[in-house]
Amino acid sequence: MTAGQDERIESPSDAPDQQATAPQIQSTEPPAESSAQSSAQASAQPDRDPETHDLPTSAPFIGKVRPLPLLHLSPGVTHRTPTVALDGLSVGPFHVGAASQAGTAHLIKGEPRQDAYDFVLTPEGRLVVAIADGLGSRRASQVGARIFCEHATALAGTTDCTAAEYLVQAAALTSTTAENNYGLHSEDISFVGAVAVFDEAGEDVVDIARVGDVSAFVLTSDGAISELFQHDDAALNIVTALLPGKGAPEPEEVRTGGDSQIVLTTDGLATDLRNSTSLREWLAQEWRLPVGPYAMADSLRYRRQGSHDDRTAVVVWRTKESAAEPPVD
Repeated sequence: MTAGQDERIESPSDAPDQQATAPQIQSTEPPAESSAQSSAQASAQPDRDPETHDLPTSAPFIGKVRPLPLLHLSPGVTHRTPTVALDGLSVGPFHVGAASQAGTAHLIKGEPRQDAYDFVLTPEGRLVVAIADGLGSRRASQVGARIFCEHATALAGTTDCTAAEYLVQAAALTSTTAENNYGLHSEDISFVGAVAVFDEAGEDVVDIARVGDVSAFVLTSDGAISELFQHDDAALNIVTALLPGKGAPEPEEVRTGGDSQIVLTTDGLATDLRNSTSLREWLAQEWRLPVGPYAMADSLRYRRQGSHDDRTAVVVWRTKESAAEPPVD
């Protein structure tokens, strides 16, 4: 399905059993998995699903989606990351809502979440956000993604740089840390990443740099979501630019005004935003006002036909003109 193609509501009777209360949206997208892939995944699952309970969601089903099989962690998985990470809080003159969740493809195969994010408010009042997506073909890419985000925000706490400078320096430090602390080489931890720098109140400028297929979107006051970077129409899951190591490409950069919500995403969500009008409209409504951590989590609980990668979003609202001065005793 191409971006902007109409989608229609399914009848509730067509919904999978797990979330019958969620709105159903049908589209003409290709099947989520091939029969061979489904058989291979099924053969790797334990014989019987345990009884589990989860909270209901208002997130939609888009297209034809199948009931989820058992989600599990395989034996021997090291450097595990939590299945879900959440944030929703005031950060100086900003509000940040963030969520990262493991994709169903990883959980069905017993793999960990390979996305990561982090953010920090600098002493000068700038908000610095880092986001990364580990390559699924590398054995410890989740380590690279996590360390990169940590280094980017640590640098921001001590140095004053552009988004591209933070990205390049953090990637170099990631390679060194992985080698020294984990015994992992650069090719073991390959990832793509982005850094965004939101200037202090009064400037209203956002500087964003990326390497790879992570992306950024702007949510305007009229409810439209549009992408800030030019989308590469190359085949899905073919990554031509990655970090860290020698020969890493120069970051792509964009600058935009900070008066609207800015959304940083990994490709698991970016692809869905590009290709689903219904999802863009639903998320624009969900993110029209600052949200708490659990509302942020629920915004990524939609099911979409063919969508099974990790999803990560960091949404930034500018909430006031200047950060409040702390009271003086």
